[in-house]
Amino acid sequence: MREREQNQLLLTPDRFLSAVVSPPSRRRLPLVRKMGDKRKKTFMFIRLVSAAGTGFFYVKRKSSKGLLEKLEFRKYDPRVNRHVLFTEQKMK
Repeated sequence: MREREQNQLLLTPDRFLSAVVSPPSRRRLPLVRKMGDKRKKTFMFIRLVSAAGTGFFYVKRKSSKGLLEKLEFRKYDPRVNRHVLFTEQKMK
């Protein structure tokens, strides 16, 4: 049973690659980087700008799937010390 577990550990791609690449001096070389996946991002960052005109903003994540209308939130603006309407703008 123990030998089978050890064989399974050696057969994983990362462990097999590191065992083959490591030189006899036991110094670890950096492994080959794997390429990232090519799928589309599921969210994007937006800026919520205060309607009071103070320039204060929040940064929020928005799903890029299905939400076509602009977001509006009523949040706290510390520059005018009250809750005001914040509307969505794209990040610059």
